[in-house]
Amino acid sequence: MIYAISILFWLAILHFIYEGIILPSIRLNLRYKLFVLRDELRSLRHEVAIVVGFFQKIFSLVKDIVSLSENDLHKLMPAHSAT
Repeated sequence: MIYAISILFWLAILHFIYEGIILPSIRLNLRYKLFVLRDELRSLRHEVAIVVGFFQKIFSLVKDIVSLSENDLHKLMPAHSAT
């Protein structure tokens, strides 16, 4: 019985370390990468002289995907507190 309690105790400690320290760092790193992608997309849109029709739709779709990814990042990697 003491072994089961000690194993559960150490699993709880490892879970706390992962959920409280490691996962938020990973999520923050991914969030920064998404910001970089969003900024590169915006600069690319400003660099392209003719953005009409089909290319405008592509830029719009990619921008929406990146924005949704930034907003829903906490759902992809669940933790107890939302960022």
